Amino acid sequence: MISARFEIIGSNSSLETLSLNKICRKLGYRLNTVNPLCFCFNASSVVESKKCHPLLGYRAALVMSPVLGYWKLRGLAQPIRLLLEFVGDKYDEKLYDRNDREKWFKEKYSLGLELPNLPYYQDGNLKLTQSLAILRYIADKHKMLGSTPEERATISMIEGALGDLRNGVSRIAYNEKFEELKVDYLKNLPTTLRMWSEFLGDKPYLHHSTPSHLDFMFYEALDVLHYLEPTCLDAFPNLSQFMHRVEAIPNIKAYMESDRFIKWPLNGWQASFGGGDAPPS
Repeated sequence: MISARFEIIGSNSSLETLSLNKICRKLGYRLNTVNPLCFCFNASSVVESKKCHPLLGYRAALVMSPVLGYWKLRGLAQPIRLLLEFVGDKYDEKLYDRNDREKWFKEKYSLGLELPNLPYYQDGNLKLTQSLAILRYIADKHKMLGSTPEERATISMIEGALGDLRNGVSRIAYNEKFEELKVDYLKNLPTTLRMWSEFLGDKPYLHHSTPSHLDFMFYEALDVLHYLEPTCLDAFPNLSQFMHRVEAIPNIKAYMESDRFIKWPLNGWQASFGGGDAPPS
């Protein structure tokens, strides 16, 4: 099912609400609310959801929910998912499984993406690729990107450092010599984690007193590191507490307990670390 919003222009009558229920049933839609100004329902198809229907002399239009497209794994999309869940934005996912590579490459250049790649995010007429661009767009909509040049620069600095943290693991995760490279990586990891522990200090979150996209980038990086070396956070209790704090956010907790949450794989299925069909025992 494709989630959508049914926006009614010029409607304020309970009689119109009743009639709209009948019309939607005939069209194959199911209403989830009886708000006369904005009806929510599941559209039976993408094509049908793009139509406008004249209802009782006023105009009605279907508005698609945003769509996040990515592989059926965590990877670059997981911080985006966590941010969307936190802010409560409704969205649909287009998930490509491990056997869908040909399907994706057939669709890649037919989706209207200017720089086709995964993940992609479509919100109305806006079509974005690149995970950080998507994160920043959603964060900006929810006023998380700062109000001064100094604050925005600080946020950009943290974004870059978080990218380095995550990419450090990715560089060895896909290498055939992963086990050999892991030894040297873990030798240097405490220095990196100490830097982040000192940066976080006694703050609840990285930059704001409330969560932002930065915290979901940080959480995902720390969780991947925890899979890599389960004891790596033992010497940094504030980092462990940070992870528990994020997991306890009501929207995040509900998401992680739902069947929509992807626990594994962390990386592409072919990865030496974080791939495959099941996490290590």
